Amino acid sequence: MGDGLSRRTVLRGVAASAVAGGIAAASPASATAAPRGGPTASSGDWAAFDAAVGAAFDQLNNVGGAVAVVSADAVLHTKTFGVRSLRGRKPVTSDTHFLVASTTKSMTAELVATYVDQGVLSWDQRVVTAYPAFRAPTPSLTDSLRVRDLLGMATGIEASPATDFHQGDPTAEQLLQNVVNLPVRHPPGTSFFYNNTVYAVGGYLPLLATGVAPRDLTAAYANAMRERLWRPAGMSGTVMTDDPRGVVDDFATGYGLDLRARPVELPCGPVGSYAPVGGALSTVTDMAAYVRLQLRHGRSVTGGHVVSEANLAECWKPHITQSTPGLPVTVQYALGWSVIDYLDGTRLVTHSGGIDGFSSYIAFLPQHDLGSSSSPTWTPRRPDCSGRARCSTSLAPGSSGWTSPPA
Repeated sequence: MGDGLSRRTVLRGVAASAVAGGIAAASPASATAAPRGGPTASSGDWAAFDAAVGAAFDQLNNVGGAVAVVSADAVLHTKTFGVRSLRGRKPVTSDTHFLVASTTKSMTAELVATYVDQGVLSWDQRVVTAYPAFRAPTPSLTDSLRVRDLLGMATGIEASPATDFHQGDPTAEQLLQNVVNLPVRHPPGTSFFYNNTVYAVGGYLPLLATGVAPRDLTAAYANAMRERLWRPAGMSGTVMTDDPRGVVDDFATGYGLDLRARPVELPCGPVGSYAPVGGALSTVTDMAAYVRLQLRHGRSVTGGHVVSEANLAECWKPHITQSTPGLPVTVQYALGWSVIDYLDGTRLVTHSGGIDGFSSYIAFLPQHDLGSSSSPTWTPRRPDCSGRARCSTSLAPGSSGWTSPPA
């Protein structure tokens, strides 16, 4: 391998960032050693990888998990750990489902990209021309906001956690109406603010443009994700739901801490009309296929066309810079993805999320044909743990560890 690094070093770098996920920034040095076409590895390499992940798994008090390392052409390695729940103690499988929270955002952006491919929308089209009933908080924003702006977290429109994360209650129609009441703090395109309400409108926009009534948006969005993205991408096990019970048999349980710092099962919080920002339920197998879709430039693992290379690239194009004081990286938000550039030119494309006992993280290195998905569930057995079920942590080396707010 280049730079004098062994495969084992690369794999250990991958493993180190696998479970650390949202904890600390890592150097991309090991990532730069990965050859195009994806790394190969001996059984000894993967045994070392599994041991490293397993050690971190135990240190972080995980209940269960599964990891997959991928290239464009193959799933390079998978491994499962632990159990789905502390009650039944059934082992995690490659088909165990996890709430993947805000990683749904990147999927929503790519759903919109399929409509751009079709000519229903264009990225720089003004929103009000696609949906004339759209109303932003000011007449200027109503008239000027573009399709890409709704997905780029830089409209200047903010929201308090009480409104932006109070999900499940408003209908999709009410969500659309709520945008006009949100505060405007900055001129558009000048400041990053993670706004779930505005993003959800962006996810619904292509459906509104095709004539779907606001009252029908939630069901229509779930159907569009299934038919236009998940099924063509080979993600047959992924569904849109905020509660897996009665939907799938094999699912993980999230945990938190009670007042005595003991692990307790957390109920599934409602997502409802906010599904475009965090409503997906998926498996490590399907998330691996999704990361491979990125590395394959819009073609599925079976070779079928899902989204054009050009419009997929638009989803990864930086839209607004995020503040990263003290870190030797540049972090920018694109459309449903965070783009992290290191000093040596290595680029990591990633997103994370969290919701009621689950957190999630996926990432890939487009220059090195390497990415991954993992799904460890987490129970805190010590008071200093955060109490989330870690459900989709990136294994890509060089991860910045940036974690998005809850979806």
